[in-house]
Amino acid sequence: MKFTFITRDLGLKAFSLVLGILLFVFVGSESATPVDVEFRIEYRTADDMMVVGDPPLTVQATLQGPWAGFRSFDTETLAPVVVDLTGSETGTSRHRIDTTDLKAPAGMKIVALRPSELEVTLDRRVERLVPVEPDIVERPALGYEIVEIKVEPKQVRVEGPMGRMRSLDFVSTRPIDVGGREADVNLEVELRPPSPGLRLLERRVRVLITIGEEFVTRTFTAQKVVVANAPRGTHPVPEVIAFQLRGPRRLVDALPANGGFELTVDALPEVEDGQTTFEKMVTVRGMPERSVLVPPVPRVTVQVPKVASKRPRK
Repeated sequence: MKFTFITRDLGLKAFSLVLGILLFVFVGSESATPVDVEFRIEYRTADDMMVVGDPPLTVQATLQGPWAGFRSFDTETLAPVVVDLTGSETGTSRHRIDTTDLKAPAGMKIVALRPSELEVTLDRRVERLVPVEPDIVERPALGYEIVEIKVEPKQVRVEGPMGRMRSLDFVSTRPIDVGGREADVNLEVELRPPSPGLRLLERRVRVLITIGEEFVTRTFTAQKVVVANAPRGTHPVPEVIAFQLRGPRRLVDALPANGGFELTVDALPEVEDGQTTFEKMVTVRGMPERSVLVPPVPRVTVQVPKVASKRPRK
């Protein structure tokens, strides 16, 4: 017959029809597949205001559309959700977000979002100069000490919300290690970031650390005083004294317990003048270099025998 081609391979044609129907159903259900994506939130404020705290940074939205559409866009390219706060004052307020605030990719629609309401806190944006505190770790070499620390600039500009800026007393540098050093340190060092919400407008300072010998004070007791250029029987009162010596630690600490000093009083001028009792300053010999006696300098009373002190008559 003329239309036998219709009934020819009827089984194969029936299979194709069923397959087509299944594909149609699959495509129809695929186009309704929901997918969750995140939209970045962009807060816009007046120039003298800023968002503080931990406001939401993203909005999660449910998109619906054909599967092919999901494969044709990158979530990183989604337009951000703009929250306009340019007319808001300081304090906490709530802002609603609607599906119309989100821009869905072509061929898709937004069927749900969360959160639908944002809580945002604003504070006044301020800028001020804050002192810099160098963070010095370890100690110089034994016998040395930090003499002076200079920071340039002494203050740096910091920007942030007024509430947090009030509690900012200083900005620290990164740790500066002077362990074992005997010479000065001069270097440029980074500043440690302040607490979240605050921003450094200058990030580096120059620090000059002057290192010198450490000076210490040590007391020496039971030091015997000798009277020079005096007749036999002359003696000082007291005969044994104590005094303090200040000098470089490496030298002063190395002195023996008895000091090893020579303590003398020159009585010649007073003896020649016929004096029998007089007070004189003690001379200390054998002190280390750059060492000095700590005031008051010790003094003794010298007593000369009266017979020996008589001057011959002319």
